[in-house]
Amino acid sequence: MKKYSASLDTFAIVITLFVSLISIALPGSLFIGHDDPQAKPDVTVIIMSVILVVLFVSLFIYRVLYYTIDEQGIRIARMASPVLIPFSEIRAIAALSKDDMRYTMRTMGNGGFWGYTGKFTNEKIGAMTWFATRRDSYVLIRTADKNYILSPDEQEAFVEHVRTKL
Repeated sequence: MKKYSASLDTFAIVITLFVSLISIALPGSLFIGHDDPQAKPDVTVIIMSVILVVLFVSLFIYRVLYYTIDEQGIRIARMASPVLIPFSEIRAIAALSKDDMRYTMRTMGNGGFWGYTGKFTNEKIGAMTWFATRRDSYVLIRTADKNYILSPDEQEAFVEHVRTKL
């Protein structure tokens, strides 16, 4: 079994830090700076705080930690719901450039907070499911019914390793 790192790119780091600060500051504002101890916090702030905390925790536990290649296939390590893409289902694998991903649209996903995950699409590839952490080392994995985008730090080594297993 070989483990491949999946570090965040600069944009994801900035977005993660920014959203994390807001996720801490907004709920914190409920308890700080109120002169009247009897005053009730604004319901909107409470609702937004709860939503931010739920999103923060959810995206944190579903973030990509690393990838492994073992005898069964490619494993996407996450705290919750790790993913296996069996070699028997892989039809093709390719390293992609930023140009290949131009005009990609997020249809239902996360665009930078703890990485890039969810559903995306573009004209060149079609619908894709992303389990990525960076935007400079895309790997496309095609199966009969899905296109996956991963982003191991060692893009070429990862692609070559998978090809030896197919």
